[in-house]
Amino acid sequence: LEPSIFGLKPSYDMVRLIADFIAKYMTSPNLEIEAKLGRLVDKDTKQRILDPTLSFANLWVDSALTSVVIAPEQSWLRFESNMTLGKRIAYKHTREVDCYYKHDGIKVRVTTDQDTSQVLASITKEKIADLNIYSPRTPFDFRISVNEEKPGKPCTFLHQLAFTIPEETSPLLERQKDRISYKHDIFSFDLTQVTVPAEKPRVNPYATGPPQPPPEPKLVHELEIEIMNSSAVFEERTRYVSGQPNQLFEVAQVFLNNIKVLAKQAPQSPSRTA
Repeated sequence: LEPSIFGLKPSYDMVRLIADFIAKYMTSPNLEIEAKLGRLVDKDTKQRILDPTLSFANLWVDSALTSVVIAPEQSWLRFESNMTLGKRIAYKHTREVDCYYKHDGIKVRVTTDQDTSQVLASITKEKIADLNIYSPRTPFDFRISVNEEKPGKPCTFLHQLAFTIPEETSPLLERQKDRISYKHDIFSFDLTQVTVPAEKPRVNPYATGPPQPPPEPKLVHELEIEIMNSSAVFEERTRYVSGQPNQLFEVAQVFLNNIKVLAKQAPQSPSRTA
């Protein structure tokens, strides 16, 4: 069959939506584009948002995105076995700690090696825009984000911290990350088990009875896809907005393909909002 009476094959609306989103908000080659899987939930009811649509839908409602819980390890191993045998896939396993500080109203993230305590990076991260996609036919929805990460300048605190922060300052938040990363074509796939240490309970001098057991640390899983070659995508975006031949649709299509495959393959237990 011919594609249509006009001989044309219309583009898939969701691919165009993603391509237009990238074109609108990726105004610099230094921005990152990533997708995070989870479930879009109503902030009031804490339940997954239900929409009458039977296919992908861009939701504009005020919502949060849950993390995903990878139940038995075999579930992820089964997912690995279904990976492509075509192009080479790079693998990396890292264990890092993110500590968040606040300086002059700016949140600073300092990443250190969990084993050596060596400072690996210090950045500030600003969210530019989100695209929330509801996916009723898969266990998980997803959110595509455009962010700006600014690396910090070295200084004396923790050897390379971006800003001058008193050494006695405790972090606002600590996240211990056990991450498995795969790189395929221009995409990075990150499965991260995040442990957030529990806050120390306040001591009540008037309390009676046996002491309460310490609270358990929070454990969540994050599943993300990032477009690695931002400069090349920015060049395609520039051609796209100027009407020149480009491959931005192809980038958006493969990006969506990977998201859809992950949304179907990942185990189905939701965790907390992220």
